[in-house]
Amino acid sequence: MKYGKSNGLNKTWNYLNLAFFLQCQQYLLPVMLPFYLAQGLDNQDYLFFQSLIYMFYLVFAIPANYISDHCSKKYILISGFALNLLRIFLWLTCRGYWIVLLGEILMVFIRLTTTTIVDSYIYEAAKEQNAEHQHLYAYGRVVAFMSYGTALASLTTPFLYPRFSIYMLLILEFIFTACGSVLLFKLPKTKVYNTSKYSLSEMAEAMKYLCLRPNLLKISLIVLIMYFATGLFVANFQPLMKVSAVPVFFFGFVYFMNQFLRGAFSQRISHILARISLEKYIVLASVCIFVSMLLMAVAYSVLRPYFSLCVLLIVCVTIGMQLSIQVFAIKEIHKYAVSRIRATIVSTFNMVLRGATGVVLFFYHKVSSFGGYSLGILLCDVLLLAAMSVVWCRYKGVKIDHEKG
Repeated sequence: MKYGKSNGLNKTWNYLNLAFFLQCQQYLLPVMLPFYLAQGLDNQDYLFFQSLIYMFYLVFAIPANYISDHCSKKYILISGFALNLLRIFLWLTCRGYWIVLLGEILMVFIRLTTTTIVDSYIYEAAKEQNAEHQHLYAYGRVVAFMSYGTALASLTTPFLYPRFSIYMLLILEFIFTACGSVLLFKLPKTKVYNTSKYSLSEMAEAMKYLCLRPNLLKISLIVLIMYFATGLFVANFQPLMKVSAVPVFFFGFVYFMNQFLRGAFSQRISHILARISLEKYIVLASVCIFVSMLLMAVAYSVLRPYFSLCVLLIVCVTIGMQLSIQVFAIKEIHKYAVSRIRATIVSTFNMVLRGATGVVLFFYHKVSSFGGYSLGILLCDVLLLAAMSVVWCRYKGVKIDHEKG
């Protein structure tokens, strides 16, 4: 790397934080459902696309991971930002069912080449300066800045959307993403570990690596179940607000609180685990998840706008807790992974998270289309509770407590 010691790393973290903060000025996100409706789609199309988005992670995982293990992660990040500019341009100039789907598919590959690569870049940048201990702190901060960026955009959208068209929101996204792309060119390059020959066999090796370490397998399964719940929560934000007749102004407020709390929990995870054991924190988060799902099912039944808002604020706290546990899990994988397949292991883990969540969302989409949203939520709640109970019973004696200090 070009830079010196801690000062150089601080500059690197600052460039990353600001670049992702700018890219996450996603003004369209809180009004994505109205955008779908304007393109001729409906609520069920929205839920169906959300399940497809997660499933497409399985399709793009192999090429994205091969690239991540063989190419400079700096230029992978830049390419991801460039693809985001292409996606925004596509939605600005074209419209229709297939254009929306194409844009969402592009977004999957963008996330694979940005948010799932940045943690590997951070670890390798820190390792080259013999500062691996900074990884959790730096990764937590970049996740926080992504969340804060989306939170700021979500808070701004309610003021912009009624006064300007959806296309103005997309133009703003384009400008800020372009500015973030420029900052990425200032990042130092890290060593490319190109001894990996990414393949299905290497994916199997990565999964075997996790399965042979009971502590990592336990935390990975817990994160997987929690991620299912988070996927369901996020997919239901806008449908619940729409059927409950929540004013559009509050769409942005809910997304602001969601992203703000994601950032806050991610940034403070090391401080949280210094005060409470990881296992107690996981139990608390699990209780919050299952209570939140029950409340969301009730909200779909009573359809009271302000009750729905209160439920969604509770859900936002729950999502923040889940994400902070996920950040810790990724840090643990980096701690024990060998350099040759580190990116492969983390990306395979993320692929399983998103791909399996896509299956859960597709199941929920089918159930809710026939039996209603409440039935779908309740059924998923029961299944996730059963799955979490099985994990806790199976790995009862396996310790995953964070080492304090």
